[in-house]
Amino acid sequence: MNGNEKQENYRSLKAKLKKALQTGFFYEAIFVEYALLQDRVESMLRHALPNGGLGERQSISRSLGKLELALPKIGMRKPMPASLFEETREWIKERNTLVHALAKFGNDDLKVEEIAKKGKEILRQIDNASARVSRHFHAD
Repeated sequence: MNGNEKQENYRSLKAKLKKALQTGFFYEAIFVEYALLQDRVESMLRHALPNGGLGERQSISRSLGKLELALPKIGMRKPMPASLFEETREWIKERNTLVHALAKFGNDDLKVEEIAKKGKEILRQIDNASARVSRHFHAD
């Protein structure tokens, strides 16, 4: 996928996320949020580390850990608040618990909505951090 196709795909997913949240499809929203978070974290890693720090596909938690170690070394003042790493990890745990318990126990619809809305806010902050990191490396 080239850069333009990737941008279009990202815009499409953001539109689907917005629609899912507006219409109460919170499981879909959580699914899309997770995919977009993974993409943004990997994007920042590609900028922050010489080889992108990726190699073979890895979990978002592992990528987040690498990013937390790499960002302080890129010469930017506060590219991403330290608290956002912990908030993101907590959201991932909540999301994983929800997904893995779905078939066994069902879920509390209000909890699902809460996780989806929290994911939206975390994604907004990660998007902003990713844009700052990208601008840092592409500033002329």
